[in-house]
Amino acid sequence: MVVRFKQVEEKSLRTLLHKIPAEDYNLISGVKIIITDNDFKKAAAAGFYNYNGINIDFSLLEENPSDDAVNFGSDYITLMDHVSSSFIHSKEMVDALYTGLSLQENVLFYGRGGHGKSEVTESFMNKALEMGLIKDKPFVQALGEGLTEEALFGGLEMKKFLENGEYEYLVKNSFMNHEIVVFEEIFDAPAPILLSLKDIITSGYFRKGHQTFKIKTKMIIGLTNKSKEVFSEDDSLEALVQRFPATVKVEWNSYTKTDWRNLFNKVFDKPFLDKNKAKLSDLTNIFELNNSVGAGFVSPRTAVKAAKIYAFGGSLDMISDLDKDVVNKYFKENKDSAIIEEYSALLNKAEGYFNVIKENCSGFISDELEDSILGMLSGNKSDYMDKDPLTDENKRFLGICVNKLSWAKNHISINHAPITLDPAKKELYKSIVDFEQKLIDILK
Repeated sequence: MVVRFKQVEEKSLRTLLHKIPAEDYNLISGVKIIITDNDFKKAAAAGFYNYNGINIDFSLLEENPSDDAVNFGSDYITLMDHVSSSFIHSKEMVDALYTGLSLQENVLFYGRGGHGKSEVTESFMNKALEMGLIKDKPFVQALGEGLTEEALFGGLEMKKFLENGEYEYLVKNSFMNHEIVVFEEIFDAPAPILLSLKDIITSGYFRKGHQTFKIKTKMIIGLTNKSKEVFSEDDSLEALVQRFPATVKVEWNSYTKTDWRNLFNKVFDKPFLDKNKAKLSDLTNIFELNNSVGAGFVSPRTAVKAAKIYAFGGSLDMISDLDKDVVNKYFKENKDSAIIEEYSALLNKAEGYFNVIKENCSGFISDELEDSILGMLSGNKSDYMDKDPLTDENKRFLGICVNKLSWAKNHISINHAPITLDPAKKELYKSIVDFEQKLIDILK
């Protein structure tokens, strides 16, 4: 059966999150999955369903959502579970492949590269072979501009050609001797090749001169990066497309940071994810921005390669599909934000230190100097967020902080080695030393 994780308001969600954090639920909210009736009953009895290691309150599961839910039976569920364990947004491809396999109809997948057309097809067919739904592995052939009839039809019988000048093809070596066939980049072949292919698919026979062969092919899966607009405007291509009753555009419905995060969770193991959490988080945001406002387009395949390169320590400038302006803008905005947040916290902390110093060093700071320093602190904070954290004014202020902290540190330990201080003053001394060094580092 098909179930979906409900989308509920944050207020209602809080009462249901005794087993699942909100950030984990946000990753799966609205997602449909296929589970067996038995697993659904077990989840109902247990009160939760375990999805990819996350225990989800059973009340968040919606049974059999009405929006075109497809359930072809147990074989389909097994295949769907297998493919979806490694790929996201793969349901439409699985539906088409299972329908084509069951009805012995041809299937065409088209759309921009990098969305796993070949990989999903291979995964599906390997599992179908394991389950006994097909007898042999599919015959895979790449079609391209340099493809010749000899290569498509299995090669020439050279002995006959050399002895008699007779053309006879070794069709038993070709796609026509296989039940399931995958043509990579099917529309890249020369027009005469595509015309011959169309005639063979239409008639079910190979005919060249006196040679005739009834093809064994029951299902052809065509893969192409060309858009529908391209092959619909080409009459020769359109005629071939008509031999593929199931035609599916392979793309994601969305390219949000959640989609990219789900992709990474499928592709990478937990140690890699944990080690590179911050970098992968940056990438999910960058990819979302890039594909919505950037000049380039990052495909899922490119995203995975970019993640490996970036995690290794390589520059994102190496990734050709990334809009460099988007990348630079993202890091600049986030760096500025991080700097402002860090220095703002330091300034707040400085005020706290001066209050502690005043209490512990009463009589050694003049009222005038105290008012001046604390006034500068409070005055700077109000308009600090709109300023460069290292303006001359702030540098001067931080310099005063360093001087006063040094003075306070020296006063606390005067006539005493730090190690002989009482616990309270020792802790204060250590805090001042640490904070003083932070300010010094900023001013370098």
